[in-house]
Amino acid sequence: MSFLHKARDLQAGAVAAGHKVTADAAARTLNDGGNAFQAAAAGLIAACLAEPVFASPGGGGFMTARHRSGKTEVLDFFVDLPGQKQSDAHVTDVEADFGSVRQLFHIGAGTSAVPGMEAGLTALFNLGNTANAHTVHTGQATHTGLTIQQLFRTALASAEGLTVSPLQAKLFEIVSPILQASDPARSLYAPEGKLLAEGDAFNNAELLRLFNEFAERSDASFNGMCEIDRVLQQQVDEGGHIRADDFSDYVAQLRDPTRWENTACRVFSNALPAMGGVLSLAMLSADSNPSSPLSGRADAIAQVDRFWRSGRSGSEIAEKFKVQAKQSEQSGTRDGFNGTTHISVIDRHGNAVAVTVTNGEGNGQIVPGRGYMLNNMLGEEDVNPEGPTRWQPQPKGQRRLSSMMAPTIADGADGTLLALGSGGSNRIRTALYQVLANRFLTGMGIREAVHRPRIHGERRRLDIEDYSNQPEAKALEGVFPETEFWQEQSLYFGGVHAVERNPRGRFDGAGDPRREGVFVVVD
Repeated sequence: MSFLHKARDLQAGAVAAGHKVTADAAARTLNDGGNAFQAAAAGLIAACLAEPVFASPGGGGFMTARHRSGKTEVLDFFVDLPGQKQSDAHVTDVEADFGSVRQLFHIGAGTSAVPGMEAGLTALFNLGNTANAHTVHTGQATHTGLTIQQLFRTALASAEGLTVSPLQAKLFEIVSPILQASDPARSLYAPEGKLLAEGDAFNNAELLRLFNEFAERSDASFNGMCEIDRVLQQQVDEGGHIRADDFSDYVAQLRDPTRWENTACRVFSNALPAMGGVLSLAMLSADSNPSSPLSGRADAIAQVDRFWRSGRSGSEIAEKFKVQAKQSEQSGTRDGFNGTTHISVIDRHGNAVAVTVTNGEGNGQIVPGRGYMLNNMLGEEDVNPEGPTRWQPQPKGQRRLSSMMAPTIADGADGTLLALGSGGSNRIRTALYQVLANRFLTGMGIREAVHRPRIHGERRRLDIEDYSNQPEAKALEGVFPETEFWQEQSLYFGGVHAVERNPRGRFDGAGDPRREGVFVVVD
């Protein structure tokens, strides 16, 4: 469905996302009079259907948002450590095939952290009401403007006739051992004994049934989206750590964003304890070579990476690179690097929402009768490098895991408003930094800023996306001990989906082609 109609003086808004169904649900919501918060919520619901490796009721994420009033804030609805560690937790190992490398993943009920998606959607919906009614709630959903039922109906309409996209087919192949780790999972992802491929119909009847129930409910609430009773029974039966108190203790947190500014822009990103925001803004601060942009980018990445790898905390990084960051009382102790997807929305009123979510890769088990997997965040090797059984319970209020996700809002000196974010695991920080630097330090338009070749450096290696044969790229050899040249665009370098609103109320943006990005203007 397209909303690229004849232009009017004031456009309703714009959306950038990682799947056409996700973008369509958000765009339909704007077209129906919804604001950016409501559009992002509809997009997340649709993403659970269309991007199941990345988005799930069993996962979590972050939002950075600008209210029309000018206030910018972060919503943290990422996953929590369980409150207790069970001695009989079940974990199994599988290998995923990335072509040039195989990676070990840990799955099973014992790898799931406490999901935050239900609480996050509730808070996001309430913030949408705040944009209309100037009231703030982060508990039970209140009711003004579009209803929760309408958001589910919109997402379901966008997902009608859903087929497996090229990117999703590739992801299915990579994590095939996870998608076929149990009989219910095989029934969903390999219904005739063969893994679903590009163009195949993807009919998740159980999740569609759950979402249709919400589309018909009379109460204004996301309560029950996660089906807590079924989750808890499965966790007990299959050897998981999550118990009822973990859900009752979970709170989606509103935080002050990490911030950096110069004469060209002000940038607001994810708050500590998540590391993606402070690292990407530290790179912006360290970028000091405008006459040689690619060399300057590599030097800034190397400088921040070396400082971080020396054992420095987020607060120390912020102080070193003059980034404003408030240390959170929730002292997440681990960095989660995982599969992610992103949605950016700006509406006609100037509300801007950037939201990034993840489900890890999924724990391999379908919640009975509901068609989705819980996350496997405790099984992420980068979260628990010594293994999924080595984590220790933390006090209430200090259980939130850290993350590289960094949804971001930026203001240009000319009055431009930008919402952006990226998937891409630990490449998120460098992808966002480079798009922001291209846009505000080099002065590119937002489309060129997103499409421009990227680099990524960490530890000893620099990867260079060299598909346009940049003359300057060869000069980067030696910045890191090892250098790898890529001959084409790759999803490895993230997927930055960005929406920009100029001072006249007109929209521009880009969905990153590296990750099937879609950009839609709603007139």
